[in-house]
Amino acid sequence: MARVVRLALALATVGLLTPRADSAWAQGAETIREGLEALASGRLDAAAESFASASSPLDGVGAYNLGIVRAKQSRMADAAAAFVRAIERLPEAPGRARAHFNLGVVLAQLGQLPQALGEFAQTLRLDASDEAARTNFAITQARLARTKPKTTPRDDTGPDAVRRALARIPDQSLAFVHGRRSSRRFSVTNDW
Repeated sequence: MARVVRLALALATVGLLTPRADSAWAQGAETIREGLEALASGRLDAAAESFASASSPLDGVGAYNLGIVRAKQSRMADAAAAFVRAIERLPEAPGRARAHFNLGVVLAQLGQLPQALGEFAQTLRLDASDEAARTNFAITQARLARTKPKTTPRDDTGPDAVRRALARIPDQSLAFVHGRRSSRRFSVTNDW
């Protein structure tokens, strides 16, 4: 929630949420405000309805926030579609970078690792200082490398025996706390 509010504040600083005289903008801003209030109070369905009905020129902001709500509801395919729409509608900074970031998170959770990697790379192209995107890029890259099929034979006497032995080391994505394996999985971070 705090990140949603920070995004709204960031969009305000670049002029996207600054009041204007035209009624379409004012209506869109009111719809976004209602959605943010519903989201803050935990009324996810009402928030989704408000964000989905946001009119141009704020439909990109509505789509971004709809993606956040759908991800909170574990409706990842709907969240991905909303983030794609946000990417199409938001200006370059800062909203588009966050939309790419969250699309990458959703795609990673859907198991679409190559596409997720591309979204994290695009986030870093738009905002090279985004440490969460850099971390998620590295995690996704490592997960992708582990999922590639093994093509070497199971011969423990050949020159590649060390490499094959290292490949059999258990999955290192589990977190370690005070030198002991924790049951918490280490995964990509998100905005929700």
